[in-house]
Amino acid sequence: MIRSVRDRATFDALVRARRRSGGVVTLRFVPGDPATPPRLAVATAHSSGNAVIRNRVRRRLRAAVAAHRDELVGGAYLFGGGREAATVSFASLRDAVGGLIRSVREEGT
Repeated sequence: MIRSVRDRATFDALVRARRRSGGVVTLRFVPGDPATPPRLAVATAHSSGNAVIRNRVRRRLRAAVAAHRDELVGGAYLFGGGREAATVSFASLRDAVGGLIRSVREEGT
């Protein structure tokens, strides 16, 4: 189960975390307790388009992360995507998200 990031302290930690880029997607990760479910936040900039495009990007990113839910480690994830994330094929988006998640897992081991 993937939970949402809700508290301000976690958002502040995510903003300070190192940014990883995977094509049209970016990821910031803060490690947490491996026994707790991962927490997810999705961000899009106003410059990426109107509300319809930004919401489409958020939905697509959430779906791409859900496709890799078994690979997620405990912690907080902040995924970001711009206008390109709304138009790239879902397979490409899913692969980019998967690559970023794998990079986080490899760093932790």
